[in-house]
Amino acid sequence: MAWNVDIDARASSTVVFMTSINPSAEVKASIIGPEGLPARIAELELGGKTEQELRDHPEERGEILLDAAAVLRGDGELTRALGVYQYLIEEAVDREDAQYATVGKIDVLLERGDGTAADAELRELWSRGPMEGPAVLLGELLEGNGRMEDALSWFDFACRGHLNSSVEQLEDVDLAYVPELVGRARVRGALGYASDEFDLLVCTHREKWLGG
Repeated sequence: MAWNVDIDARASSTVVFMTSINPSAEVKASIIGPEGLPARIAELELGGKTEQELRDHPEERGEILLDAAAVLRGDGELTRALGVYQYLIEEAVDREDAQYATVGKIDVLLERGDGTAADAELRELWSRGPMEGPAVLLGELLEGNGRMEDALSWFDFACRGHLNSSVEQLEDVDLAYVPELVGRARVRGALGYASDEFDLLVCTHREKWLGG
């Protein structure tokens, strides 16, 4: 599936999305269950340690739940992990947490072989305007699933700030801080595309690092 969507249009849509994500989330989250947690979180039955962390650090709810979902996935509890991701997608106050949860959900769907549902989630996130971090993770995820053209679209989106500026501004960059450019160069190479100036920058920096 090709993502032939204007990158600048997707970037501008993020402003709208920031003000429109789940406006009722805070209202829903105020419904407290008997355990002192929002009722929907209590229903996830995440265990005493995780639930205590959620009580003690409500401001870190998104991060705690993403970690809990990762643990569930590691234990093979994919259905329960999906439940956690879906909660965050629907009710996370922080937009970035919701998008990372979407990435996790897509990963699980692809692991289950449900490409149709995964593609629907990809289209929904793309239409709303992804943030850079989730876009990079999706590029890596799709690359790992052999969907190189799709992966490149997400890496290109994550790199839009770099691609719209001068490569000279990145001459002293540490590759560890630009995984979007590294991923883009890697996928473009796998697809057999001629290297552009940003690909050459990544190659040059990698050679310098390997050469000590």
